[in-house]
Amino acid sequence: MTIRIHLLVSFLLSGFLALGHGSEERSSIECKENKGQWHPNVRYRADLPGATFCLEEKGFTYSLFNPERLNEIHEIEYESGPEQARKEIIHFHALKVRFLNAQENDANGSEPLTGYSNFIIGNDPAGWSSNVMGYRHVRYSALYPGIDLEVYAEEDNAKYDFIVQPGADFSQIRMQYDGADGILLGKKENSSSKPLFLILQSCVLLLIN
Repeated sequence: MTIRIHLLVSFLLSGFLALGHGSEERSSIECKENKGQWHPNVRYRADLPGATFCLEEKGFTYSLFNPERLNEIHEIEYESGPEQARKEIIHFHALKVRFLNAQENDANGSEPLTGYSNFIIGNDPAGWSSNVMGYRHVRYSALYPGIDLEVYAEEDNAKYDFIVQPGADFSQIRMQYDGADGILLGKKENSSSKPLFLILQSCVLLLIN
């Protein structure tokens, strides 16, 4: 029997993130493929509320920021012009998740979304990327022997499952968190599961298994 191990990534204490959307505003996260518009380490990238989520060969990188501060800078640009806006500062925090001892793997998108994106970066057409597709799901095949990883969206959160095939050893899965100031294991009411809290300087990252 195939086993799925679920991890749901949510962000609390909105020093960086604001997730207060009504149900009518919920939207699916789009994982865009990398066709040269981003660093070659990035396979797919998704925009979360107050963060970018980069899917790499053997891990993820979250770049967190305060979306309210970004809106303030847009207002400054509108009212005072781009020169003044360029003087403003916005702070980011990087959190990296590494899958230790993971093997070489393929990551493929599925359930493509309607439409595509074009990235016109710089003046050299050689650096432009066109017809960039977005997907609802991305699956890493054989991240560990007998274990795949599937990334997808749940409302405004990134969710990923480890898919353990019969006979595979799930204890191979080891994750290292870089950029967190601390890690706490909490207790969820009315549940036997224990959420993992990653302490950052200005927010808490909650992973619910």
